[in-house]
Amino acid sequence: MKSAPGVLFRAVLLGLLPLVATAADVVRDDFAFSIALAVPDGAPLVRVDVPLAVYRDCVDPALADLRVLNGAGEVVPFSVQRPPLEVRGIPTTLRLPLFALRDDGEGDVAALQLRIDSGQTSIALEGGPPGDTAARVVSFLVNASGQDKAIDTLRFEWPEAGADFAANVVIEHSDDLVDWRMAVPRAPLARLRQGGATFEQRSVSVPPTRARYWRVRAADSRLPDIVAADATFVIGAVPVDRVSTEVGGSSIANEPGVYDFDLGAQLPVDRLELLMPDGNTVANVEVSARRVATDPWHFLTSDSVYRIQAATGELRSPALVLRAEPARFWRIKVDPRGGGIGGGSLRLRAGWLADQLVFVTRGAGPFELVYGSFTAPAAAVPLDAMLSRTASAPLSALDIPVARAGEPRVAGGHERLVAPPPPPAWRQWILWLALVAGVVTLGALAWNLARQMRAGS
Repeated sequence: MKSAPGVLFRAVLLGLLPLVATAADVVRDDFAFSIALAVPDGAPLVRVDVPLAVYRDCVDPALADLRVLNGAGEVVPFSVQRPPLEVRGIPTTLRLPLFALRDDGEGDVAALQLRIDSGQTSIALEGGPPGDTAARVVSFLVNASGQDKAIDTLRFEWPEAGADFAANVVIEHSDDLVDWRMAVPRAPLARLRQGGATFEQRSVSVPPTRARYWRVRAADSRLPDIVAADATFVIGAVPVDRVSTEVGGSSIANEPGVYDFDLGAQLPVDRLELLMPDGNTVANVEVSARRVATDPWHFLTSDSVYRIQAATGELRSPALVLRAEPARFWRIKVDPRGGGIGGGSLRLRAGWLADQLVFVTRGAGPFELVYGSFTAPAAAVPLDAMLSRTASAPLSALDIPVARAGEPRVAGGHERLVAPPPPPAWRQWILWLALVAGVVTLGALAWNLARQMRAGS
């Protein structure tokens, strides 16, 4: 017969198991809001910029209280990443005119004739009949005079049916075909074939240089039979587009020149632009921010801002550059010396780089972003862990498709954004009874075990 404490302990445990299971399983209604995500077909890994509504309604400024669910309501692996401040532009490759410079057999190299017509440069060879291919090629000239960008890579082509070779070349550059400067003193070029396998070294990296002419000559052996040359031009970094919002300010009573702004969400603002009402205004300002209304103001920066009417048009001060920290409330203090900002109202334009939510499309759709919970713990995983399961290439080399976010919808409701009420006293008594019952049960089991051991001895 089972003891009464043991039966009570088991009954309490069985009664608590559904609560534990429910707490462990994340469901849609555990979060206040949801956003449908339209995912491209066949994409194992997808990204989406975090919408403004998520910043507004997430309880945690670090966006810990969000999840991505599949069609079965299961949480899929996801990671929240800060975007780069800028990205490198797509390199441009262009085929450039190529000239073979040959030895005339007496140690003289064919001369170059340079002609400039209406800003266009053309090059011709003097000496030796046209089409004379008997003379030995001593160098190649690459004409980049029509380009205004720096070159960082030269890539060469040779006949597919030619013989194998391995050679070192010297790369030089010039702007006048007279004074040549060294770019690469020793660069290997090769084409080797064996057993059906082919090894080729066609490209030469050079220090990024803007030059009108490039010359390729042999370093210690015969030149390969180069028939074409391609140049890759250096493309500078391209700034990433920012999301922005514009709000009006309210002046503070008894504090002249002080204006408060509410962005409505804790946004990682890194650009701030003051929109002054009157022209020909110059003012010194101090910028402070805080996450919630009860926090103290945190000073960020001070600078001069202006809006000036000039003969060529209106001049406005550039946006203030800030370190991105999530904040909802902003304060601008204008130095009253110099007349302040004038008689109108001050407006604020805030810009930020939206965090990127990267997730694995595990299971069937439709996929959904749920967010806003006072009790949800962090569940994001490192991005490297997801990439190891979905791709062997690094993130920088992946072209991750973009999902399209829909409009926010109510899920569990606004009550999920506040702390749950404390449990009733009777629930605490039940938990204490369960604990006491467990201790009594363990004691009874130990006593029975000790009695059986004594009886057996």
